[in-house]
Amino acid sequence: VEEAREEGENVGVEEAREDGEAAAAGESAGESANTSASIAAAAAALPSSAMFDGHCHWHLGGDLPACVALASSLHGAAFTSTRPDDWEMATACARGGNNVNVDRGEGFGLCLGLHPWWAHHHPPASDPTWLPDLRRRLERSPRAVVGEIGLDRVAVPMNERGEVCGEPDYPNQVACFETQLSLATELKRPVVVHCVRAYGDVADRFRAADAMPPRVLMHSFGGTRAYMESLTRMKRWGSRFYFGFSAVVNLRSPKTRDVVTACPDDRILLESDLVGVNGAESDLRRVLAFVAECKGWSAEETAGITRENALRFYGE
Repeated sequence: VEEAREEGENVGVEEAREDGEAAAAGESAGESANTSASIAAAAAALPSSAMFDGHCHWHLGGDLPACVALASSLHGAAFTSTRPDDWEMATACARGGNNVNVDRGEGFGLCLGLHPWWAHHHPPASDPTWLPDLRRRLERSPRAVVGEIGLDRVAVPMNERGEVCGEPDYPNQVACFETQLSLATELKRPVVVHCVRAYGDVADRFRAADAMPPRVLMHSFGGTRAYMESLTRMKRWGSRFYFGFSAVVNLRSPKTRDVVTACPDDRILLESDLVGVNGAESDLRRVLAFVAECKGWSAEETAGITRENALRFYGE
C-alpha cells in the first residue's frame, strides 16, 4: 500500500506493508522517552485516580484481588482478553475493578476476543464453539467490547509452554479477525486491534468495509504518522479510530514521538499493556509523561484528556 487510497486522497504510507513495528522488528534507538525531570515528577505526583489504563492484561497473572485493587485505585482499566481460556478471569477483574466507585454497567472495561497469537488453537472451520460462546458473553455484558483481535505476521504458533508448535497460518488469522470484526459490527461494539507487520492488510479491510464497529482502538500503535493519518482521514470511518500507546512497546521506537505529537488530541489513550500488575502503574506514569511532553500538556491535562478519551471509547 504505497498510498492511502481513500476516495482520491493521496497520503503516503511508506510502511503500510513493511510495518516498522519497533518492538517486533527490534528497531530501537535506545529509550526514546527521555522526558524532562519536571514533567516526570509531575506525572509521578498525580493521584492514581486521575489515570485510566486503556489496555491491560493483568488478569493473566492470575491474581484477582490484586487486579481489582489496582483497577479500583485508578479511574478505571480495560481488561483485555486474548483467548477463550481467559475470558472468565477478565470478566471477573473488569466487574470487580471498574464498578467499585461507580456502577458503570455490566461489561464496562472488558474486552473479549481471540488474539492472533492464539488463533491457531481455534480455527473457525474445526472449532465451531468459541464464536457462539463469544457472542453469548458479549450479549450478557452489553458494555463489553471485542478484543484483542487483529493480524500479526511475526507471530508463530506456540503451545502453553511458549514453545513453537507448528508453522504460521496467516490465512486462519485473517479468518478469525474478519469473523470477529463482523461480529463487533453486528453488535455495534468497539474493537481493540493488535497489528504487527500487517498494517496494509488491516487498512485494506477497513477501507473496503461497508459497515464498521462504532470505534476502533489501534492499541500500542506501532505504525507511522502517515499510516495513522491515512486512517483518521478516511471519509467514512476516520472519526472512529483511536490510538493507544504503552511504555513497554512504544517507548523503544524513535518514531513514537512524531506519531504521538500528530495524534488527534481526542483519540489518544494510555496503556500499560502488561501481564500482571507489577510495574503497571509506574509504566502508565512513564507513558503519561512522554505524551505530555510531546503534546505540550501538563501532566494533569494529559491524565484528564486521555482519561476522557478512554471513557468515551469504552462507552461510559
